Amino acid sequence: MMNNNVSFTSTFNIVNKCKTYDMFGKEILCSPVEESIKSANEFYTWGIRTCTGGGIVDTKSKKAVGFHCLDCTENAKNIISYINRLFQIVPNPDRAFLIGGKTLKGAEHSMEQFNEFEKVFTDRIPNVSLFKEHVLPYSESDIHYSLAKDTWTIHGMYKPLTDWREFDVLSVDDLKKNYKKIHIANGDVLQIMGKEVEQPIG
Repeated sequence: MMNNNVSFTSTFNIVNKCKTYDMFGKEILCSPVEESIKSANEFYTWGIRTCTGGGIVDTKSKKAVGFHCLDCTENAKNIISYINRLFQIVPNPDRAFLIGGKTLKGAEHSMEQFNEFEKVFTDRIPNVSLFKEHVLPYSESDIHYSLAKDTWTIHGMYKPLTDWREFDVLSVDDLKKNYKKIHIANGDVLQIMGKEVEQPIG
C-alpha cells in the first residue's frame, strides 16, 4: 500500500569526469544547438558554461524533462515561451534543478536568462535546487539525470586564473570556488562521489 505522506527527494551526486562520461552516450542528449528540450527517463548534456541547463520533475507521475538553453539573442527574446514548453511536457512538477550561467564579456544574455528561469521555477515549483553562476571564466558543468533513481549526476570543472590545469569539483571548497550560489531544496540530498555532504553549502 502506498503511503501518501512519503516525502520525495532528489539526490545530487558530484562526480569526477571519468564517472560522468561513463554515463554519457547511453541515453538522450539535450543539445543546445539541435533539440535542447528532451523528455525521457534518462537524459544528459555537457558543456554548460554561459547557458542554463537542468530539468523539471513530477516525482508522483514519474515524468521528467531536461533542457540545455543556449544564451543567445533568439532565446532571450522568447525565454518565457521556452520555459512554458517545459511545463507543457511536465505540467505539475514538484522538483526542479537549475545549473549554469556566467558573467562574461560577450555573454550578455547569460545571467538574465538564468534569472528568468529561477524566477519562474521558484514561483511555480515547490522544491528548486540550483547551482548558479560559474565563478571563473574557465569553468563548466555536465549533468545526467535518472528518473528511476531521481538522481542528478553532476561534473563540474574549473581552471584557476593563475593555472591552466583543469580541476574537477570534488569537495565543498571546490563547489564554492566553482559556483557563486548553491541552494539545495528541502529534502534533497547532496553527495560527493556517492558520499552525503553533511556541512552546509549555501
